[in-house]
Amino acid sequence: MVSSELATNLFIVDYLANSGIRGIVDRYVAW
Repeated sequence: MVSSELATNLFIVDYLANSGIRGIVDRYVAW
């Protein structure tokens, strides 16, 4: 159970980090 929660949290953090990076890249591409 604890491993599942940890894995889920890491997945969410990784997803948000990737989204943030992609968002920044998209902004530069938009310019």
